[in-house]
Amino acid sequence: MKQQRADSSLKEKFDEFLRTRQKRCTQERHRILNIIESMQVQFTADDIMEALYRDSYHVSPPTVYSTLDLLHDCGILRRFIIDRQKFCYERVNVSGGVHHVHLMCTGCGKVKQVRDSELTRSIAARRWTGFTPDDYSLNIYGLCNACLRKQSAANKKAKSKSNTTK
Repeated sequence: MKQQRADSSLKEKFDEFLRTRQKRCTQERHRILNIIESMQVQFTADDIMEALYRDSYHVSPPTVYSTLDLLHDCGILRRFIIDRQKFCYERVNVSGGVHHVHLMCTGCGKVKQVRDSELTRSIAARRWTGFTPDDYSLNIYGLCNACLRKQSAANKKAKSKSNTTK
């Protein structure tokens, strides 16, 4: 019941946002929002398009991208960059849920959520002059273990090749 109320309030929030900006409330936008409401982790526009395809529901890629932009502008989604050309999204938890950090691999684009209670306490205790935060997002970029191993193997191979040519 609680989830159903949250879902309807997201729809109401999005509809109000669209009306105030004189945008249309379309079935396609609502279908995309329904898919997003079922997402438990971060997702990309490609993930949304795959879900629509699985449901045999055709929505053009520009509609998906523009709807994601609208949902971000509305405050329903948080957007972050996973590589130089690709955005990843997650729902904003307006009920003050558990904060987390994103560990983002610059090699393969994999995103992992981790919770750090010490960091959460530190941020909550921090006082900002003239500002009251209600949410935060922290992204840490680097290489996952798999990409680190690949990079290390490639470096060893290149080093060994250069030694044999001397």
